[in-house]
Amino acid sequence: MLSSSSQKKIVLESRSAIEDDCWCPGCPNFTSKEATLIVAIASSQMLDEYITSGFFALIPALMHDFSLTARTMTWPTSITSMVVSAFLLLFGRLVDMYGGPPVYMTGIAWTLVWTLYAGFATDVSTLVLCRAMQGLGTAAYLPAGLAMLGTLYPPGPRKNMAFSIYGAMAPLGSFLGILVASLALQYTHWRWYFWIGAFIALVTLTGFLLARPSTRTISHNRDIHMDWPGGTSLAVTTALLIFTVTEAADAARGRRTLYVISAGILAVVGIAVTAFLENYVVKQPLLPASILKVRCMRPLLLGLVLNYGAVSLYSCYSTLQ
Repeated sequence: MLSSSSQKKIVLESRSAIEDDCWCPGCPNFTSKEATLIVAIASSQMLDEYITSGFFALIPALMHDFSLTARTMTWPTSITSMVVSAFLLLFGRLVDMYGGPPVYMTGIAWTLVWTLYAGFATDVSTLVLCRAMQGLGTAAYLPAGLAMLGTLYPPGPRKNMAFSIYGAMAPLGSFLGILVASLALQYTHWRWYFWIGAFIALVTLTGFLLARPSTRTISHNRDIHMDWPGGTSLAVTTALLIFTVTEAADAARGRRTLYVISAGILAVVGIAVTAFLENYVVKQPLLPASILKVRCMRPLLLGLVLNYGAVSLYSCYSTLQ
């Protein structure tokens, strides 16, 4: 966790970077460059939802083209969310260490390449790999984009507006993904869904390169270090937990299948190991226990779990009808 003095230093340096580039609120020529940057960052949120929600509409066509069953289609659908969940905090720490722009640009470029490649997939293994790599890029650019928005502005109406635009891109991206996937299936081929997604990533990256500040939005901080033990344990544990829940529904004997039981036991052990590392071993944990002491944090986390679970199920089945 950052000290109050470090946080103030980062905010002051971020404001200085904005003032040097002369597109902060109050500067006479801020409008076009600021708008371009905000749209570029917000478009990354749209890209995330495009990749996640639109894929559901492709499931019938992919099952037909690749001769897949409902069971074999599970991982192309869920692997992206699993990778995002496993690596989100690790990339968030990289943002703290090296700043938002380099992590953001790398994540968008990585997503662009693998989304483009997914359009050329000829088997389910390649498709699963591409979807996993899309998740890795998403895990990089999501925390970087939020960090940059958080430090570009001091608290006030303009900052609220920037975050409102960013949040509004989520439902827009979900709708756009489903729409593009449906139109691609109707008039061309499912591959165009991925190629159009790659084009959106290219536009997002280009807009950010044209408008990004000349200095790091979040300055490099030598006092922050990567939590490799806790981060690795957390990533593996998250992957095992999602694997267990997913395979319990599709395995030959359900949750009684041996490898499902083994994965579940390892996930429970991983939770205990991660908790021990984060509380007693690591000096700068990714997930400190103190976060649960924040007022209303526990009910908020429970509400988010229920909300995202319900939204994902609704999106999947409503799209397939």
